[in-house]
Amino acid sequence: MKSLSLILTVVFCSITQAEAAKAPFSLAQYLEQVKSQNPEARAEVLNIVANEARLREADIPYSPEFYAGFLRADDKKQTAQPIFTGTETAITQWRTGFRKQTNFGLGADLYFLTQRTIVSNASPLFLPVPDYQESSFNLQLTQSLWRNAFGEITRSDEAVTRAKSEADYLDSKFKLKTILLNAKNAYWAVVSYTQVVKLQEENVARAKKLRDYMTRRSKMKLFDDTDAMQAEASYQTRELELQSSLDDRASAVRNLNTLRGMNADEIQDLEDLPSREEMTAVSKTPEGGHMSREDFEMLRAQAKIAQATAQSRISQVKPQLDLTGNLSTNGRDGLAKTALERAETDHFPTWSIGLTFSVPLDFGLIRGLQHGLNAAKSAAQSMDEAAQFSELRAWDDLLKLRKEAQGRYDRSVSIENIQTHLVKREQQRLLNGRATTFEALNIEQNLALSQIQRVRSQLALLQIHNTLKTFEAK
Repeated sequence: MKSLSLILTVVFCSITQAEAAKAPFSLAQYLEQVKSQNPEARAEVLNIVANEARLREADIPYSPEFYAGFLRADDKKQTAQPIFTGTETAITQWRTGFRKQTNFGLGADLYFLTQRTIVSNASPLFLPVPDYQESSFNLQLTQSLWRNAFGEITRSDEAVTRAKSEADYLDSKFKLKTILLNAKNAYWAVVSYTQVVKLQEENVARAKKLRDYMTRRSKMKLFDDTDAMQAEASYQTRELELQSSLDDRASAVRNLNTLRGMNADEIQDLEDLPSREEMTAVSKTPEGGHMSREDFEMLRAQAKIAQATAQSRISQVKPQLDLTGNLSTNGRDGLAKTALERAETDHFPTWSIGLTFSVPLDFGLIRGLQHGLNAAKSAAQSMDEAAQFSELRAWDDLLKLRKEAQGRYDRSVSIENIQTHLVKREQQRLLNGRATTFEALNIEQNLALSQIQRVRSQLALLQIHNTLKTFEAK
C-alpha cells in the first residue's frame, strides 16, 4: 500500500511538472523577473522606496527638538578688586530644553538652566556665599515681521524641499514605469514575430508548392517558362521575408532576455496576444479631473522648486524686523534644592521685549535683484503652464494615434476576413474544376500576407495601448 501511494505521488508530481512546463511564460511572470533581475529596474524599485520615505523630509524643520548642553569653565585671570570678585571663578552649567520653529515665522525655545558658581578668595564681608547655585526656567520667542515676514522664507524653503523630494520620487516611478513599458513591448514583439514567422513559414511552403507545380507544367510545355521563373522569384521573395522575420524575432528575443538581466538567445513559449476587446478598451478622462503621468508631474514639481526658490530670495533681500521676547523665573541659593524651588515660583521673574532692525544699503543692487527674481518667479509659473499643456497634448495625441492604429487594425481584420472567404470559395472552385491550382495558391499567399499585416497592426495598436496605460486619472 505504501509503495502504491509513493508511486501515485511520483506520477502526480511528474504530471504537475509536465503541465507547468507546458504552461506559457506569462507577461506577469516576465515583468516580475524584470523587476528582480534587471539591475536598472532593481535600482529604481529601491529608489522608489527611498524617495517615498523622504516625502516628509520638509516637515523636519517643524518637528520639536530636544537639546541639552554642559559647560565647565575656570577663570583665574587677575581682577581689579579681588576682595569683591576673588581670584578664581569656577562655573559648572547644565542646560536642557525644547525648541520648535513654526511655518508662520515664530520660533520658540523653552529651556531649564542651572549653574553652580564657586568664587575663591573673595571677602566674606562682600560675598558671604561664594559657592552658590542659580536655576531658571526660560521661554524665548522670536517672530519675523519683514524679512521672512510671518515665515515667508520658511514656507518657501519647505516648498523647495517638498518639491525636490516629490520630483525625485516621481522620477524614480517614471523610470521604472518606462522600463516595464519597454519590457511589455518587447514581450509582445516576440509574440507577434513568432506568429509572423509561423505564417511566413506556411507562405514559403505554399510558394514552394506553387514553384514546383509551375516547374513541372513548364517542363511539360503546358506553361511558358516565364511563369516558372515568376513562381521561382515569388518563392525566393517569400524565403527572404521569412529570413528577415526570423532575424527580427531573434533580435526581439535577445532584447527580451536583456531586459530581464539574462544573456540568452532563446525563450520559452509565451502567451497569446490580448483579445481585441482588451486592446480597444477606451480610456476616458474623468469628469473634473485629468490624465497624468509622472514625467509631467515631475516638470510641475520642478516649476514649484523654481517658484519657491525665487520667492525665498525675494524675501531675503527685504529689510529685517524681528520681534523678540523673553520670560524667565529665577532662583538663587547656596543649596541647589532651594534654588530650584525658588525658580519654580514667580517671585523673581525676568522679562524683556525688543525689536531688531536691519536694512541693506545698496538700493540699486537690491532693486536689480528684485526685478530679476520677480522675472524668475513669472518664468516658473510659465513652466508650470507649459507642463500642463504638454501633458494634455500628449494624452490627446495618444488617443488620436490609438484611433488611427485601431482603424488600421480593423481594416486589416476586414481584409483577412475577405481573404479567408476568398480562399474557401477558390478551394471550392478548384474542386469543381473552375479554377487552377496556380490561382488557388496565389489567393492562399494573399491570405497569409493579410494575416501578417493583421499581426503587425495588432502589435502597433497594443504598443500604443500600453503607452496609454502609463497615464493615471487624477
